[in-house]
Amino acid sequence: MRRAVRGVLLVLLMGAYVLFSFTLLLALGLTLVFHGASPAVFVGFLVVWLVPTFLLSRMWLRHR
Repeated sequence: MRRAVRGVLLVLLMGAYVLFSFTLLLALGLTLVFHGASPAVFVGFLVVWLVPTFLLSRMWLRHR
């Protein structure tokens, strides 16, 4: 039972992560269109994307 609940939680978190990633990609695109590209913008977006990616990957590996 506990494993099934963790599996469902993981699927829900994956869906939230995909939605988050597409939203962040849209925000990056709009930022580039309106303000241009700068290294600080890319680093900021990269950090914001890497933190949830790292946390979700750890949860995924623990689930196995």
